[in-house]
Parts: sequence; structure tokens; C-alpha cells
Amino acid sequence: MAITDNIATAKTALELDEAEKELDIVLRQVLIGLKHGNVSTRGLDGFRLAYERAHSAIMQRRQRIAEAPVISRVSEA
Repeated sequence: MAITDNIATAKTALELDEAEKELDIVLRQVLIGLKHGNVSTRGLDGFRLAYERAHSAIMQRRQRIAEAPVISRVSEA
């Protein structure tokens, strides 16, 4: 949950980079767990869904951050 909270509240691309790094660490941990039998294929399916949603949220937030200065300039005119 902390990763998704960080994504939702990120104000800079750097903050999103950090969230993406955290997400990649979790991915590596899950893959190691799968290799060692600590994560079931069903658990992997659930994780994959959460991972895809988080990754999509990062991409959407990046787009909003990139567009923010343009929107503020338009509203000032």
C-alpha cells in the first residue's frame, strides 16, 4: 500500500522513479519466492495484477506531472 500511496501523492518525476524502484524490488522478491516455492502461481497471478495496476498508475501520474505546467500556464492567461 505504501508504494501506491507514494505514486498517488508524487509531485515530481524523481518521486515516481523512487516508487518504481520500490516496485521493482518487490517484483524481484516475488520472483525469488516463486523460484524457491514460497510464492504459488496463484499468488503470482494476484501480484501480477497489482504490479500492472501500480505500473499503470506510475505512467498516468508521470503524464499528469508532465502536463501540469502547461495547464497552469493556460489558466494564468
